[in-house]
Amino acid sequence: MFKLLVFIGIVAGVCQAELTKEEKDVSTGNNLLGFNIYKELAKKPGNILFSPASAETILALTYTGAKGKTAEEMKSTLNLPDPVSTAAGYKALTQRLEKSENGVTYTSANKIYPANDIKVHPAFLKVAQESFSSDVENLDFSKGQESANTINKWVESKTNNKIKDLIKPDSLTSDTRMVLVNAVYFLGVWQHNFTLIPEKLKFHTSPTESVDTEFMFVEKHMGYAEDEDLDAQIIDIPYNDTDYSLRIILPRQVDGLSKIESQLPLDLEAQTKKLHDLNVNLKMPKFKIETTIQLVDHLKALGMKAAFGPGAELSGLSDEPLQISEVIQKAFIEVNEKGTEAAAATAGVGIPLSAGYLRRQKYVNMNKPFTFLLIKENSILFLGHVKNPRKWRK
Repeated sequence: MFKLLVFIGIVAGVCQAELTKEEKDVSTGNNLLGFNIYKELAKKPGNILFSPASAETILALTYTGAKGKTAEEMKSTLNLPDPVSTAAGYKALTQRLEKSENGVTYTSANKIYPANDIKVHPAFLKVAQESFSSDVENLDFSKGQESANTINKWVESKTNNKIKDLIKPDSLTSDTRMVLVNAVYFLGVWQHNFTLIPEKLKFHTSPTESVDTEFMFVEKHMGYAEDEDLDAQIIDIPYNDTDYSLRIILPRQVDGLSKIESQLPLDLEAQTKKLHDLNVNLKMPKFKIETTIQLVDHLKALGMKAAFGPGAELSGLSDEPLQISEVIQKAFIEVNEKGTEAAAATAGVGIPLSAGYLRRQKYVNMNKPFTFLLIKENSILFLGHVKNPRKWRK
């Protein structure tokens, strides 16, 4: 049984303005996968960061070549429609995503690396190239170091050098038959400039502990709501291209993050309708997170199991017996007074309110653990939580 490595990467946005049914379906699937993986990652301590857009894209491409039980499990876990609708949805959605402007850069790229001696089905290549805009380059995987260098250089070039060493040379052997990679890069300038606060402020990591942290400040109009079910404030911080925003879900209590996470998945469309354009006095910590996540166990826990075993049915990719051996994602995000830079690469084989509410200025001090979502019109590009802004690598 040969191995298939699926390498995914992402960083950026998905648009939901006047979506077709196919676009809506794949965008919804993207969000659900994001929340489901988030819940798995939240079981462990520390900050977390995940790019559903990256993972879902490359797994969706693989799904278009899956058959039988493997396809059924991938469809269910990824919350996708049939393969034909999936391909059509991603083609249209990607075109929307790449229409960024006004100080926002978004790029997404896919690439297939087949082994020199494998015959990839023309139908799969057609879908990959026409619906997922994938380039193709053959490699000799028996030369692990050389092949890893080729793949890693491509990923670096597509993520502004933020994602390095995605593939380890020892992950590639003569048994490796194919590597699929997605890389996404996002760079966003805030619509309203933040000012760095000269002195460090307390960030409460727990009810009894805190760390001194760099904070920044802005007072401008932005989307704001209060959610009684989550016992939290919701703030949408816009980028210069206002289709993109960094949504913050800030619990009122220092230890309130678990209450928010227990109610996932969230209905972002309904949440967005609750937002009102209000004057917000906001203090936010600068933060940076870099993660490497092995996704196989998380995907298995969500029901996607057959693809990783000897009975995997991936005959739509090639006549050779294939199975996914690894799904790895490296992701990076930095939020500072200028804006946000994010990248990821994954590898793997309206409620009416009182006038008084609207008039009041809202004070938001993000001095406790919070959830964040980098979104484009209710589609999640990155999501995670910050429990300690002083710790950035995991």
